[in-house]
Amino acid sequence: MQWSTMVATAVGTVLGVVSTLVADHIRWNRDTSERDREALRTAFTGYLTALAQARDAFSRTEPSPERVGKGHVAIGEHGVYGAQQQLE
Repeated sequence: MQWSTMVATAVGTVLGVVSTLVADHIRWNRDTSERDREALRTAFTGYLTALAQARDAFSRTEPSPERVGKGHVAIGEHGVYGAQQQLE
């Protein structure tokens, strides 16, 4: 058996393994970034929902000196702080 045939077979095998590993790594990076993007989208949705509910609570209250703390109460009741921490 000639050495050139064995060397060509070994080089072809190494190139095949390396190309498969590179393709798997690229696919893994893409999947990871898609999962991260989806998690961020979910967190933003929760945060924006909580903000919208707090905004509605703000608009229902009338301004008066006795109700200065109502904004913080509305933000706390509708989970804005929790959603913000989850987003961070």
